[in-house]
Formats: sequence, structure tokens, C-alpha cells
Amino acid sequence: MMVQNEMLDARYRMGRRVRRMELLLEKSLQDGPMLRKVSAALQPAVMQFFSGNFQGVLRNVDAAHLSLVNAPLDGPLARLVALDVTYPKLLDSAERQFVAKIDVAYGIKLANGEVRCRWKGMSDWQDATSELKLATLQPSSAPVTPLSAIVELACGSARLDIDVTALRIKDLKKKSGLWMNVSERDAQSSRSLARARILTLLAGKALENDPDLNMLWEIADGQTDEPTGRVGDYLALVGPPGAKVPCRLQRGNDIKVKQPLVIALHGAGGSENMFFDTYGAGKITALCAKRGWHLVSPRVSGRFPAQLLDSLSKAWNIDSSRVFIVGHSMGAAAASAGVDSGAIQPAAVALLGGGGAVTSPARWKDLPLMIGVGELDFGKMMASRTRPAAERAGSRLMYKEYAGVEHLSIVQCALDDVFTWLDKVSIYVKPT
Repeated sequence: MMVQNEMLDARYRMGRRVRRMELLLEKSLQDGPMLRKVSAALQPAVMQFFSGNFQGVLRNVDAAHLSLVNAPLDGPLARLVALDVTYPKLLDSAERQFVAKIDVAYGIKLANGEVRCRWKGMSDWQDATSELKLATLQPSSAPVTPLSAIVELACGSARLDIDVTALRIKDLKKKSGLWMNVSERDAQSSRSLARARILTLLAGKALENDPDLNMLWEIADGQTDEPTGRVGDYLALVGPPGAKVPCRLQRGNDIKVKQPLVIALHGAGGSENMFFDTYGAGKITALCAKRGWHLVSPRVSGRFPAQLLDSLSKAWNIDSSRVFIVGHSMGAAAASAGVDSGAIQPAAVALLGGGGAVTSPARWKDLPLMIGVGELDFGKMMASRTRPAAERAGSRLMYKEYAGVEHLSIVQCALDDVFTWLDKVSIYVKPT
């Protein structure tokens, strides 16, 4: 079995690839033939993920990327997308040099001179098998200094740009050295959770995503903790003592008026980062921000986090009559369980790529419910069971099947329809 660090590294590589591919896919959501080409690569990738074949996932997500730009699987661009750029995310302001390395993610060997790299606009081309050094950094006395650059990769006529972002922090070693060696498992607050992730990065290990480093440092350094005042993307442990769960949050425009809350529940094997970083490269965050709505995505273990709403209501100005749930796959099952058990009484529920049991019909009666599945989605079987049960219970059901779409991309393909539907639902709900 892969050790934890190797698994996190694999998840990081997968996440970056999925996000990169989804940014391209967004332009082709109405292109049926292209969706089928992408699905042909993503279907095996999803199965490989569940079986632990992460190398296969990387290859097939990149195959989907290449299909979106009509590039051959054995061409120059295929050589480039198989590469990763590794670099330190955090460094002390006293350090004067920043070094990035070109890393092969899977299955290829680079011959000397075959792939070239450079800091875009800063340096000359060099062989990608050597370290790429950003010459002498300028001293900085600021508490926090962002560092951003672009690594340009080239193979023949093919080009690929990789964004590099890091944070230079004054007295980083001194400050972080005073923290206890806390792990995520030990974390009891948002601050300790952020500190655990900072210490992971400083140890040269991977997180599963590229977090907002400024936000992470603000929380870890003690400038803020629970989700009370920060607007925008936020990391927090939310819930009652002993039952807190890691969450990604985005606070809505609630200064003058209560705002709806969207609870986004990810699928099996995912995390609180899925809806914020992938599922359409974080598409749901833009859809909520456009409306001024609150958004929270908790880490789901199969059960609905029943006390999440109570905890957030103490910090945010939430319209409790307009709480909407969007769940994918296992998250769709968790959303269904939350409704069926009475753990939450949402104003509307969208189940994507799955469904759940309907055993308490009274709790589903008159509930606005959307079920969205892909034509090639293995979750269609579960959705097909939920649909008639919800109809019998009297739910106000909208059902849509998306042609040429499989289990992962169903979220990205359906989200625009979900929010158009939620806009209509929201009009007919009297705000509290």
C-alpha cells in the first residue's frame, strides 16, 4: 500500500490535472461529440481512482485534456502534460533563492534536451532535467510577501505554462518552530488545522490541493480563527465540540440582509476541497458569489453533518428558510439521508450522479428536488431508484439526463442548470 505521503502527492497531482482539464472542458459543455470523447477517458479514470490505480488516473485525465485540444496521445504536448513542476510553497524572507524542479508524473523518460524550461520572461531556456533556479530574490522586510511566476515548458513546437505561487514570510522558521507538531488528526480548531497544513508544507510534503496561502497563514498565525468575519474562501473546523469536520467556506454578502446557504457534499474519496477546486474548477464558488449566497463544503464520511447549520448560523447571517443542498454521488446519498432522517429540512435538494433512500415520504412531500445524471454515469442506477420513490412521496421533481456525460463531469455539466433552478425555487420561498 502507498504510504500517506505518497497518497497525498498522488491526490495533489490528480487535483491539478482535473482542474486544468475542467477549465478547458467548460468551453465544450454544449459539444456532444466532444463530451463523449472526454467521457471515454474519464470513465476508466474514475474506476481507477476507486481501485487505487492513481497512475492510471493521471494518464486518463491527461488523455481527456489532450482530446479537448485535439492533440495526439503520443505527441509533444502529451510529453509536457505528463510533467509536474515541484517547488516550495512557503519560504523564509531571509532565503535568497527559489528553486523549482521538473518532475515526471508517470511513464516517460526525458532524454537530455528533449524538453526545455524557463522562467517566463525572466531567464533563458534550459534542459528540463536540471533544476530551475530563480536567481537571487530581493530582500523583504514585509511580514508576508507573495511570490508568483510562470514556468514555461517546451517540447518541439508545443508549449505549456505552469503557474507557480509561493509565500515569503518574515521569521517563518522562528514562528512555526514555536507551534506544536500538530497533525490534522490532532486538530481541534481552525487554527490548529491550518498550522498542521503549514507544518506539512514546511516538511516538504504535499497537501492535496494548492490552498490560498495567505488565508492559510492568516489562520495559522492566529490573526483569525473561526468563520466570523472573513469574506471569501476560508478553511475551518466547523461543528460542536467532539464532532467538528473540516470545511471549505465562502461567506456571502450578508452584511445588510440574510443570505441563502448552499451546502455542497462531495463524492466518495473526495474531500472538502472538491467543490472549491474541481467539479468544474470550483465552478460552484463563482455561481454562489454572483448571487451573494453563502457556501460550505464539509468533509463527508457518508453521513449528513447534522449540526453544521447550527454552527454556521452563529457566525453568519443565514436565511434558514433558504438552505439548499447539492450532493454528488456519495454526497447525493448523504443529502438524501439528511432529508429522510429529518436531520435537516432544506428548501431544495439537487442530487447529481446518484440518489438515496426515500423511506419517510412525509419529509419529501412538496420538496423541490432536482436529479441530474449523465447518460454514461454509473450513478444513474441509484438515481433511477430515487426518482419514482420521490415522485410517489410528492416531491416537486425535476429530472434531467445529460447526453455523453459520465460520473465525474456530471457536476460541472449540471451546475448551471442547478442554479437556474435554485433561482426559481428561491423566488417562491419567503425569506425569514
